[in-house]
Amino acid sequence: MNRKAYAKINLALDITGIQENGYHTVDMIMQTINLHDDLEISLNDTGRINLAVTCDEAVRGELTEQGTDRDNLAYRAATAFFKELENKKDGSRFVGTGAGAAGVGIAGAGADIKLHKRIPSGAGLGGGSSDAAEVLKGLNELTGSLLTEEELKDIAAKLGSDVPFFISGGTARCTGTGTDIEKLRPIGDMFYVVIAKPFTGNPTPLIYREYDNAAAGSKAKDFERPDIDALSSAVNGISSNKTDRTAYKTPAFAGAGSSETSVLTEILLQNNINVLEKADERINYSITKEIKTELLKLGAITSCMSGSGSAVYGLFTDREKMEAAARALRESDLKDRLKAVIETATC
Repeated sequence: MNRKAYAKINLALDITGIQENGYHTVDMIMQTINLHDDLEISLNDTGRINLAVTCDEAVRGELTEQGTDRDNLAYRAATAFFKELENKKDGSRFVGTGAGAAGVGIAGAGADIKLHKRIPSGAGLGGGSSDAAEVLKGLNELTGSLLTEEELKDIAAKLGSDVPFFISGGTARCTGTGTDIEKLRPIGDMFYVVIAKPFTGNPTPLIYREYDNAAAGSKAKDFERPDIDALSSAVNGISSNKTDRTAYKTPAFAGAGSSETSVLTEILLQNNINVLEKADERINYSITKEIKTELLKLGAITSCMSGSGSAVYGLFTDREKMEAAARALRESDLKDRLKAVIETATC
């Protein structure tokens, strides 16, 4: 079975509090994009999970930074999946088309997973989380869909706060620690996207710790924060016609170089805010601001850091402008500080 594990960007991200256990609560809108890792998943009768990982040049060197196979979220997802099946005490059969699956009881099942990485790590694009979600969904399909989507999301939540989102993907509002998912009307392929990934990566725990330091005392009230309610309402009010970009446009707002910018785009321009950029500034100094400035200069209608960073994206409504911007960014004064410039789109 071949599956694509799509990356995500955060259209808006706010921190709403911190729990006694130290985990932060968030309110954010996440959106899948066409950038993806590739997975090949099959079943075996050895009872072992075998993971082989390769990568594109853009992420080369990151594999050794991720530790052993057992540390990889894809491996952990497979382990958690089979454990959940054992807990359901339904080991009598295997229904599926995976290699080696025929006649093998669930109790003796294993998986062979080939993962090809295209999504940079330490970028805030959710690559590892998406890999984990696709392993869960793929194994579930290969074993006869014994688990419901909600059961898969319960497993996903134990693996990481972003993993449940990728069970359904698309456009969603994520609250709590990120594991409470409210599906929004999908925006589909409305925006083209340029992603700039610096050589530096942002470890998520460090970013949240630096956010706490930046927000200490009365400083938090001075942070610019997104209006997630307004943005969610705008997303749910757009046309459901995925392929017709003209359906999104009204003459209600003149901005971003266009006389006909959608109502959604107007509200997105006001609320495309990630409060974790305050933490990123304490670690990476000016690089995020410089990338955002350059993307806007090159025609992006808005630009923002994704998740905990360090990747920064710019949104475009015109493919040719997006492609030209990506070419220009690769030749800009920032080129020696960027590991990758990626062209993609929302999906």
